[in-house]
Amino acid sequence: MAPTSPSGTLTAKLLVLCGKDQDSVTCIPDRQANDLPYSMLWDKIAVLGFRPARDLDEGLAEIVDWYRRNPDRWAPLTRTPYAARATDATAPAAGEEARAH
Repeated sequence: MAPTSPSGTLTAKLLVLCGKDQDSVTCIPDRQANDLPYSMLWDKIAVLGFRPARDLDEGLAEIVDWYRRNPDRWAPLTRTPYAARATDATAPAAGEEARAH
């Protein structure tokens, strides 16, 4: 996944937060025009006064933390063979302490 693409940049950020490396990513071919509509600018809504409550890095860290603290909410939805990986994803990354909110 190209780190310069929006999805590649997001993937790189999530890999760091999860303590994983690029080997954890399985790239699949995109459907025709699959990723084109996902990149957006928010300058038009900013004119109306919208401001994000947190930046992207802070928000992603909160989301990863929620998934780590709440495996009972999502792990039952995983399908085999990926269910075996669910436990691994809930553990704090190497060298990282679990955060309490």
